[in-house]
Amino acid sequence: MTERRLARRQETVDLLDYFILGDDGEKVEYSMGRTLNISEGGILLETPKSLQLGQMIIITLDLGDSLIEIKGIVAHAVISAGRYQAGVKFADLDKESTEIIQEYVEAFDRRNPKGIEKASL
Repeated sequence: MTERRLARRQETVDLLDYFILGDDGEKVEYSMGRTLNISEGGILLETPKSLQLGQMIIITLDLGDSLIEIKGIVAHAVISAGRYQAGVKFADLDKESTEIIQEYVEAFDRRNPKGIEKASL
């Protein structure tokens, strides 16, 4: 399989919450999930129910000392071992959020220098 990712994923298992956005951009549904892996460009989530391709969401991440909200779009969604997984591509990141995510990924990179090979975003 040819690697299509622009950035390596770092494995993590952190709880998070998210809102599904409606067509008008308003928060319409709240839920919780967990992070399976993260890169500078996106995140793989495990969720209690299926997310739809193209759906916009707002994810709240606790990245060490920083709590940030990140907008993303569902790039792929699957069921694996009876659990829903969604690859979410980050969208509209500001400079501060980008830097925080980079620091978070670099910290995982120092602990796991080989990265992981999983489904791409």
